[in-house]
Amino acid sequence: MLVGYPLTEAFPRTETASGKVYTVQYFERNRIEHHPDLGGTPHEIQFGLLARELFTAWVAMP
Repeated sequence: MLVGYPLTEAFPRTETASGKVYTVQYFERNRIEHHPDLGGTPHEIQFGLLARELFTAWVAMP
């Protein structure tokens, strides 16, 4: 399995920068996001940028 086993059920998440709501589900190795506003495009389903988020949070730590 490319992303591993699911760790959570799918749930809504609000993007802090834009306020857009989309559905996410966490897996062992990644997060999959469903963006309904991009429906019908190749970008409707996306992999989350977990490494970028963790690095950004780590750099911001005091």
